Amino acid sequence: MTRFPRKLLISTLAAVALTLILVGRATQPGPDPTALPEAVASLGAPSSTPSATAPVIPPTRTVAPTSRSSATPTACPTPLTTATPTSSPTPLLTATPAPSPSPTSTPILLPTLAPRVTLGDFSHEWQTWNNCGPATLAIGLSFYGVERTQADIAAVLKPNVADKNVSLAELLDYAAREGVQARVRVNGTVDLLRRLTNGFIPVLTEGWLTVGEDIGHYRIVRGYDLETDQLLTQDSYHGPNLWVSVEDFEAMWQPFFFAYTPLYRAEQEPLVASIIGADWEDGTMIARALASAQAAVESANENPYAWHNLGDALRLSGDLDGSLSAYEHAVELGLPGRFFWYQFGYFAVLNGLGQHERVLEFTQPLIEEVPSLAEVLVERGHALRSLGRKDEAIAEFEQALLYLSDQDKVLAILADLR
Repeated sequence: MTRFPRKLLISTLAAVALTLILVGRATQPGPDPTALPEAVASLGAPSSTPSATAPVIPPTRTVAPTSRSSATPTACPTPLTTATPTSSPTPLLTATPAPSPSPTSTPILLPTLAPRVTLGDFSHEWQTWNNCGPATLAIGLSFYGVERTQADIAAVLKPNVADKNVSLAELLDYAAREGVQARVRVNGTVDLLRRLTNGFIPVLTEGWLTVGEDIGHYRIVRGYDLETDQLLTQDSYHGPNLWVSVEDFEAMWQPFFFAYTPLYRAEQEPLVASIIGADWEDGTMIARALASAQAAVESANENPYAWHNLGDALRLSGDLDGSLSAYEHAVELGLPGRFFWYQFGYFAVLNGLGQHERVLEFTQPLIEEVPSLAEVLVERGHALRSLGRKDEAIAEFEQALLYLSDQDKVLAILADLR
Protein backbone atom coordinates (compact mmCIF):
# COMPACT_ATOMS: atom_id res chain seq x y z
CA MET A 1 0.00 0.00 0.00
CA THR A 2 1.19 3.51 -0.78
CA ARG A 3 2.18 5.52 2.29
CA PHE A 4 0.36 8.84 2.56
CA PRO A 5 2.93 11.70 2.42
CA ARG A 6 3.33 13.51 5.68
CA LYS A 7 3.25 17.09 4.41
CA LEU A 8 -0.18 17.45 2.84
CA LEU A 9 -2.47 20.41 2.60
CA ILE A 10 -5.12 19.68 5.22
CA SER A 11 -8.64 20.98 4.76
CA THR A 12 -10.08 23.20 7.48
CA LEU A 13 -12.92 21.31 9.10
CA ALA A 14 -15.68 21.98 11.58
CA ALA A 15 -15.17 20.51 15.03
CA VAL A 16 -16.28 16.94 15.40
CA ALA A 17 -17.71 16.06 18.80
CA LEU A 18 -19.87 13.49 20.49
CA THR A 19 -23.47 12.82 19.46
CA LEU A 20 -26.11 13.45 22.11
CA ILE A 21 -29.31 11.52 22.76
CA LEU A 22 -31.83 13.55 24.71
CA VAL A 23 -33.83 12.04 27.52
CA GLY A 24 -35.12 15.00 29.55
CA ARG A 25 -35.43 13.38 32.97
CA ALA A 26 -33.79 16.21 34.97
CA THR A 27 -35.92 18.61 36.96
CA GLN A 28 -33.77 21.57 35.88
CA PRO A 29 -31.75 22.07 32.69
CA GLY A 30 -28.40 20.38 33.08
CA PRO A 31 -25.96 18.15 31.26
CA ASP A 32 -27.68 15.37 29.34
CA PRO A 33 -27.23 12.17 31.37
CA THR A 34 -27.27 10.10 28.19
CA ALA A 35 -24.50 12.07 26.44
CA LEU A 36 -21.67 10.00 25.02
CA PRO A 37 -18.76 9.83 27.47
CA GLU A 38 -15.87 12.15 26.65
CA ALA A 39 -13.45 9.66 28.02
CA VAL A 40 -12.29 12.64 29.92
CA ALA A 41 -9.03 14.12 30.77
CA SER A 42 -5.62 13.30 31.82
CA LEU A 43 -3.08 14.66 34.20
CA GLY A 44 0.54 14.12 34.71
CA ALA A 45 2.24 11.08 36.03
CA PRO A 46 4.41 10.08 38.97
CA SER A 47 7.78 11.69 39.52
CA SER A 48 9.96 9.15 37.81
CA THR A 49 11.94 9.31 34.58
CA PRO A 50 9.91 8.05 31.61
CA SER A 51 11.45 5.09 29.86
CA ALA A 52 10.32 2.31 27.56
CA THR A 53 10.21 -1.02 29.34
CA ALA A 54 9.05 -3.25 26.48
CA PRO A 55 11.43 -4.39 23.71
CA VAL A 56 11.57 -2.21 20.60
CA ILE A 57 10.87 -4.26 17.49
CA PRO A 58 12.32 -2.89 14.25
CA PRO A 59 9.67 -1.34 11.99
CA THR A 60 8.88 -3.12 8.75
CA ARG A 61 6.20 -1.06 7.07
CA THR A 62 7.08 2.60 7.40
CA VAL A 63 9.96 4.72 8.56
CA ALA A 64 10.45 5.08 12.28
CA PRO A 65 9.21 8.32 13.85
CA THR A 66 11.52 11.29 14.02
CA SER A 67 11.81 12.79 17.49
CA ARG A 68 12.25 16.55 17.33
CA SER A 69 12.41 17.06 21.08
CA SER A 70 15.54 16.05 22.92
CA ALA A 71 14.63 17.76 26.16
CA THR A 72 14.50 15.73 29.32
CA PRO A 73 10.90 15.12 30.32
CA THR A 74 9.65 17.27 33.16
CA ALA A 75 8.82 15.24 36.23
CA CYS A 76 5.18 15.22 37.24
CA PRO A 77 3.98 15.33 40.81
CA THR A 78 3.75 12.25 42.95
CA PRO A 79 0.14 11.06 42.82
CA LEU A 80 -2.06 12.14 45.67
CA THR A 81 -3.20 9.53 48.12
CA THR A 82 -6.57 8.14 47.17
CA ALA A 83 -9.74 8.01 49.20
CA THR A 84 -12.25 5.33 48.38
CA PRO A 85 -15.58 6.96 47.48
CA THR A 86 -18.60 5.85 49.41
CA SER A 87 -21.47 6.47 47.10
CA SER A 88 -21.30 7.60 43.44
CA PRO A 89 -19.33 8.77 40.25
CA THR A 90 -19.86 11.86 37.85
CA PRO A 91 -20.93 13.24 34.29
CA LEU A 92 -19.46 15.93 32.15
CA LEU A 93 -20.26 18.82 29.91
CA THR A 94 -22.15 17.73 26.86
CA ALA A 95 -20.59 18.24 23.46
CA THR A 96 -21.93 19.54 20.19
CA PRO A 97 -23.58 16.77 18.13
CA ALA A 98 -21.53 15.54 15.21
CA PRO A 99 -23.35 15.05 11.90
CA SER A 100 -23.35 11.51 10.59
CA PRO A 101 -21.27 11.14 7.44
CA SER A 102 -23.12 10.91 4.17
CA PRO A 103 -23.18 7.37 2.83
CA THR A 104 -20.77 6.81 0.00
CA SER A 105 -21.80 4.99 -3.14
CA THR A 106 -18.19 4.03 -3.90
CA PRO A 107 -17.10 0.81 -2.18
CA ILE A 108 -13.99 1.19 -0.03
CA LEU A 109 -11.34 -1.45 -0.54
CA LEU A 110 -9.87 -2.07 2.91
CA PRO A 111 -6.17 -2.92 3.13
CA THR A 112 -5.16 -6.46 4.01
CA LEU A 113 -3.97 -6.69 7.60
CA ALA A 114 -0.17 -6.75 7.61
CA PRO A 115 1.64 -8.86 10.23
CA ARG A 116 3.38 -5.77 11.59
CA VAL A 117 2.79 -2.03 11.17
CA THR A 118 4.63 0.98 12.57
CA LEU A 119 3.43 4.40 11.52
CA GLY A 120 6.30 6.87 11.37
CA ASP A 121 6.83 10.61 11.02
CA PHE A 122 5.74 11.75 14.50
CA SER A 123 7.34 14.57 16.44
CA HIS A 124 7.70 13.49 20.06
CA GLU A 125 6.71 15.70 23.00
CA TRP A 126 7.82 14.86 26.51
CA GLN A 127 4.95 16.07 28.63
CA THR A 128 5.35 18.67 31.33
CA TRP A 129 3.47 18.57 34.64
CA ASN A 130 -0.15 17.45 34.23
CA ASN A 131 0.03 18.09 30.49
CA CYS A 132 -0.37 14.76 28.72
CA GLY A 133 -3.52 15.90 26.89
CA PRO A 134 -1.89 18.81 25.02
CA ALA A 135 1.36 16.84 24.60
CA THR A 136 -0.41 13.80 23.13
CA LEU A 137 -2.46 15.95 20.78
CA ALA A 138 0.74 17.66 19.60
CA ILE A 139 2.17 14.23 18.83
CA GLY A 140 -0.97 13.18 16.93
CA LEU A 141 -1.16 16.40 14.90
CA SER A 142 2.49 16.10 13.90
CA PHE A 143 1.68 12.97 11.89
CA TYR A 144 -0.29 15.22 9.54
CA GLY A 145 2.38 17.90 9.34
CA VAL A 146 0.78 20.20 11.91
CA GLU A 147 3.65 21.32 14.12
CA ARG A 148 2.36 22.61 17.44
CA THR A 149 4.00 22.25 20.83
CA GLN A 150 2.22 21.20 23.98
CA ALA A 151 2.75 24.76 25.22
CA ASP A 152 0.91 26.11 22.18
CA ILE A 153 -2.05 23.81 22.81
CA ALA A 154 -2.08 24.19 26.60
CA ALA A 155 -2.22 27.98 26.24
CA VAL A 156 -5.60 27.54 24.58
CA LEU A 157 -7.02 24.54 26.44
CA LYS A 158 -5.66 25.08 29.95
CA PRO A 159 -6.27 28.70 30.92
CA ASN A 160 -5.37 27.71 34.46
CA VAL A 161 -2.30 25.53 35.03
CA ALA A 162 -4.05 23.89 37.99
CA ASP A 163 -6.60 22.32 35.61
CA LYS A 164 -6.11 18.55 35.80
CA ASN A 165 -8.71 17.65 33.23
CA VAL A 166 -8.37 18.50 29.54
CA SER A 167 -11.29 16.62 28.05
CA LEU A 168 -11.46 14.87 24.70
CA ALA A 169 -14.04 17.41 23.55
CA GLU A 170 -11.52 20.20 24.16
CA LEU A 171 -8.70 18.32 22.43
CA LEU A 172 -10.79 17.51 19.38
CA ASP A 173 -12.07 21.04 19.06
CA TYR A 174 -8.46 22.19 18.85
CA ALA A 175 -7.62 19.46 16.32
CA ALA A 176 -10.51 20.55 14.12
CA ARG A 177 -9.18 24.10 14.05
CA GLU A 178 -5.94 22.65 12.69
CA GLY A 179 -7.76 20.71 9.96
CA VAL A 180 -7.63 17.25 11.55
CA GLN A 181 -10.85 15.35 12.12
CA ALA A 182 -11.61 12.88 14.87
CA ARG A 183 -14.52 10.77 16.04
CA VAL A 184 -14.85 9.46 19.58
CA ARG A 185 -16.09 5.88 19.88
CA VAL A 186 -16.40 3.49 22.82
CA ASN A 187 -16.27 -0.30 23.13
CA GLY A 188 -13.17 -0.54 20.98
CA THR A 189 -11.08 -3.64 20.45
CA VAL A 190 -7.41 -4.29 19.86
CA ASP A 191 -8.32 -5.75 16.47
CA LEU A 192 -9.94 -2.46 15.52
CA LEU A 193 -6.85 -0.51 16.61
CA ARG A 194 -4.79 -2.79 14.39
CA ARG A 195 -7.06 -2.27 11.42
CA LEU A 196 -7.03 1.51 11.82
CA THR A 197 -3.24 1.75 12.04
CA ASN A 198 -3.00 -0.73 9.17
CA GLY A 199 -4.96 1.88 7.20
CA PHE A 200 -2.40 4.57 8.21
CA ILE A 201 -4.73 6.10 10.83
CA PRO A 202 -3.18 6.89 14.24
CA VAL A 203 -5.54 6.47 17.19
CA LEU A 204 -5.72 8.51 20.39
CA THR A 205 -6.75 6.36 23.35
CA GLU A 206 -7.30 6.85 27.07
CA GLY A 207 -6.36 4.61 29.93
CA TRP A 208 -4.41 4.44 33.14
CA LEU A 209 -0.80 5.62 33.11
CA THR A 210 0.35 2.14 34.13
CA VAL A 211 -1.36 -1.12 35.00
CA GLY A 212 -2.94 -0.95 38.45
CA GLU A 213 -2.49 2.81 38.89
CA ASP A 214 -5.41 5.27 38.89
CA ILE A 215 -3.85 8.15 37.00
CA GLY A 216 -5.55 8.90 33.68
CA HIS A 217 -3.40 9.16 30.57
CA TYR A 218 -3.71 9.73 26.83
CA ARG A 219 -1.48 7.86 24.40
CA ILE A 220 -1.26 7.43 20.62
CA VAL A 221 -1.48 3.93 19.14
CA ARG A 222 0.64 3.88 15.99
CA GLY A 223 1.27 0.23 15.19
CA TYR A 224 1.15 -3.41 16.21
CA ASP A 225 2.94 -6.73 15.89
CA LEU A 226 0.79 -9.82 15.50
CA GLU A 227 3.58 -12.29 16.27
CA THR A 228 4.48 -10.74 19.64
CA ASP A 229 0.89 -9.62 20.41
CA GLN A 230 1.94 -6.06 21.14
CA LEU A 231 0.78 -2.55 20.28
CA LEU A 232 3.19 0.26 19.42
CA THR A 233 2.43 3.49 21.28
CA GLN A 234 3.78 7.02 21.29
CA ASP A 235 3.59 8.04 24.93
CA SER A 236 4.25 11.57 26.17
CA TYR A 237 5.32 10.26 29.57
CA HIS A 238 6.97 6.89 28.90
CA GLY A 239 8.50 7.85 25.56
CA PRO A 240 8.31 7.15 21.81
CA ASN A 241 8.44 3.69 20.20
CA LEU A 242 6.99 1.99 23.26
CA TRP A 243 5.74 -1.53 22.67
CA VAL A 244 3.00 -2.61 25.11
CA SER A 245 1.57 -6.09 25.48
CA VAL A 246 -2.07 -6.45 24.50
CA GLU A 247 -2.83 -7.79 27.98
CA ASP A 248 -1.40 -4.69 29.69
CA PHE A 249 -2.95 -2.31 27.19
CA GLU A 250 -6.44 -3.75 27.69
CA ALA A 251 -6.04 -3.63 31.48
CA MET A 252 -5.24 0.10 31.27
CA TRP A 253 -7.92 0.73 28.64
CA GLN A 254 -10.96 -0.98 30.20
CA PRO A 255 -11.62 1.67 32.92
CA PHE A 256 -12.33 4.16 30.11
CA PHE A 257 -14.85 1.90 28.35
CA PHE A 258 -12.27 1.10 25.65
CA ALA A 259 -12.67 4.62 24.20
CA TYR A 260 -10.74 5.34 21.02
CA THR A 261 -10.45 8.36 18.73
CA PRO A 262 -9.00 7.97 15.23
CA LEU A 263 -7.29 11.09 13.87
CA TYR A 264 -7.65 11.59 10.13
CA ARG A 265 -7.89 14.02 7.23
CA ALA A 266 -11.24 14.86 5.65
CA GLU A 267 -10.54 12.78 2.56
CA GLN A 268 -9.84 9.75 4.74
CA GLU A 269 -13.26 9.76 6.42
CA PRO A 270 -14.83 7.14 4.09
CA LEU A 271 -11.89 4.81 4.83
CA VAL A 272 -12.14 5.36 8.60
CA ALA A 273 -15.92 4.84 8.55
CA SER A 274 -15.47 1.61 6.59
CA ILE A 275 -12.86 0.28 9.02
CA ILE A 276 -14.99 1.08 12.05
CA GLY A 277 -18.04 -0.34 10.31
CA ALA A 278 -21.45 -0.39 12.00
CA ASP A 279 -20.10 1.32 15.12
CA TRP A 280 -19.60 4.52 13.11
CA GLU A 281 -23.27 5.26 13.77
CA ASP A 282 -24.09 6.15 17.37
CA GLY A 283 -27.22 4.03 17.76
CA THR A 284 -25.51 0.86 16.57
CA MET A 285 -22.40 1.57 18.61
CA ILE A 286 -24.45 2.06 21.79
CA ALA A 287 -26.44 -1.14 21.25
CA ARG A 288 -23.26 -3.15 20.65
CA ALA A 289 -21.53 -1.50 23.61
CA LEU A 290 -24.44 -2.48 25.84
CA ALA A 291 -24.26 -6.10 24.67
CA SER A 292 -20.50 -6.17 25.26
CA ALA A 293 -20.84 -4.60 28.71
CA GLN A 294 -23.51 -7.10 29.72
CA ALA A 295 -21.31 -9.97 28.56
CA ALA A 296 -18.37 -8.53 30.49
CA VAL A 297 -20.19 -8.42 33.83
CA GLU A 298 -21.43 -11.96 33.29
CA SER A 299 -17.87 -13.21 32.76
CA ALA A 300 -16.25 -11.01 35.42
CA ASN A 301 -18.95 -10.27 37.95
CA GLU A 302 -16.56 -8.82 40.55
CA ASN A 303 -14.85 -6.38 38.18
CA PRO A 304 -15.91 -2.81 39.12
CA TYR A 305 -14.78 -1.41 35.76
CA ALA A 306 -17.01 -3.84 33.91
CA TRP A 307 -19.98 -2.70 36.01
CA HIS A 308 -19.15 0.97 35.48
CA ASN A 309 -18.97 0.38 31.72
CA LEU A 310 -22.38 -1.26 31.94
CA GLY A 311 -23.64 1.86 33.74
CA ASP A 312 -22.29 4.00 30.88
CA ALA A 313 -23.90 1.78 28.26
CA LEU A 314 -27.29 1.79 30.00
CA ARG A 315 -27.08 5.57 30.42
CA LEU A 316 -26.35 6.01 26.72
CA SER A 317 -29.29 3.72 25.97
CA GLY A 318 -31.59 5.96 28.01
CA ASP A 319 -32.11 3.55 30.92
CA LEU A 320 -31.21 5.84 33.81
CA ASP A 321 -32.58 3.56 36.53
CA GLY A 322 -30.61 0.58 35.23
CA SER A 323 -27.56 2.77 34.83
CA LEU A 324 -27.81 3.96 38.42
CA SER A 325 -27.97 0.40 39.68
CA ALA A 326 -24.88 -0.62 37.68
CA TYR A 327 -22.89 2.44 38.76
CA GLU A 328 -23.71 1.87 42.41
CA HIS A 329 -22.67 -1.77 42.19
CA ALA A 330 -19.35 -0.64 40.67
CA VAL A 331 -18.79 1.71 43.61
CA GLU A 332 -19.68 -1.03 46.09
CA LEU A 333 -17.11 -3.34 44.48
CA GLY A 334 -14.48 -0.62 44.90
CA LEU A 335 -13.34 1.92 42.33
CA PRO A 336 -10.10 3.83 42.98
CA GLY A 337 -10.46 7.35 44.33
CA ARG A 338 -9.03 9.21 41.33
CA PHE A 339 -11.35 7.35 38.98
CA PHE A 340 -13.87 10.14 39.52
CA TRP A 341 -11.46 12.80 38.37
CA TYR A 342 -12.17 11.44 34.88
CA GLN A 343 -15.56 9.73 34.89
CA PHE A 344 -18.75 11.73 35.42
CA GLY A 345 -21.59 9.56 34.14
CA TYR A 346 -22.87 8.58 37.56
CA PHE A 347 -23.31 12.20 38.60
CA ALA A 348 -25.21 12.92 35.40
CA VAL A 349 -27.58 10.07 36.16
CA LEU A 350 -28.11 11.16 39.75
CA ASN A 351 -28.92 14.68 38.58
CA GLY A 352 -31.10 13.29 35.81
CA LEU A 353 -33.10 11.29 38.34
CA GLY A 354 -33.44 14.26 40.67
CA GLN A 355 -31.07 12.91 43.33
CA HIS A 356 -29.24 16.21 43.66
CA GLU A 357 -28.35 15.91 47.33
CA ARG A 358 -26.47 12.71 46.60
CA VAL A 359 -24.43 14.51 43.94
CA LEU A 360 -23.42 17.12 46.49
CA GLU A 361 -22.65 14.53 49.14
CA PHE A 362 -20.43 12.43 46.91
CA THR A 363 -18.56 15.26 45.23
CA GLN A 364 -17.77 17.24 48.39
CA PRO A 365 -14.66 15.21 49.30
CA LEU A 366 -13.52 15.27 45.67
CA ILE A 367 -13.65 19.07 45.54
CA GLU A 368 -12.01 19.39 48.94
CA GLU A 369 -9.10 17.29 47.69
CA VAL A 370 -8.89 18.80 44.18
CA PRO A 371 -10.73 22.15 43.85
CA SER A 372 -9.90 22.38 40.12
CA LEU A 373 -12.15 19.56 38.85
CA ALA A 374 -14.22 21.74 36.52
CA GLU A 375 -16.63 19.02 35.39
CA VAL A 376 -17.40 18.14 39.00
CA LEU A 377 -17.98 21.81 39.84
CA VAL A 378 -20.40 22.10 36.93
CA GLU A 379 -22.37 19.07 38.13
CA ARG A 380 -22.53 20.51 41.62
CA GLY A 381 -23.78 23.75 40.10
CA HIS A 382 -26.59 21.91 38.31
CA ALA A 383 -27.53 20.08 41.51
CA LEU A 384 -27.63 23.28 43.55
CA ARG A 385 -29.61 25.06 40.86
CA SER A 386 -32.18 22.26 40.84
CA LEU A 387 -32.46 22.50 44.62
CA GLY A 388 -33.18 26.23 44.40
CA ARG A 389 -29.89 27.20 46.05
CA LYS A 390 -29.18 29.95 43.55
CA ASP A 391 -26.27 31.77 45.20
CA GLU A 392 -24.40 28.53 45.89
CA ALA A 393 -24.98 27.38 42.31
CA ILE A 394 -23.55 30.64 40.98
CA ALA A 395 -20.46 30.19 43.16
CA GLU A 396 -19.86 26.66 41.80
CA PHE A 397 -20.29 27.73 38.18
CA GLU A 398 -17.99 30.72 38.67
CA GLN A 399 -15.34 28.45 40.17
CA ALA A 400 -15.66 26.08 37.19
CA LEU A 401 -15.00 28.98 34.79
CA LEU A 402 -11.48 29.27 36.19
CA TYR A 403 -10.59 25.91 34.62
CA LEU A 404 -12.70 25.69 31.45
CA SER A 405 -11.45 26.63 28.00
CA ASP A 406 -14.95 26.44 26.50
CA GLN A 407 -16.98 28.69 28.77
CA ASP A 408 -20.02 29.49 26.63
CA LYS A 409 -22.45 27.01 28.22
CA VAL A 410 -21.56 27.92 31.77
CA LEU A 411 -21.69 31.63 30.99
CA ALA A 412 -25.18 31.15 29.53
CA ILE A 413 -26.30 29.37 32.71
CA LEU A 414 -24.88 32.14 34.88
CA ALA A 415 -26.65 34.76 32.78
CA ASP A 416 -29.92 32.91 33.32
CA LEU A 417 -29.33 32.56 37.06
CA ARG A 418 -28.59 36.25 37.45
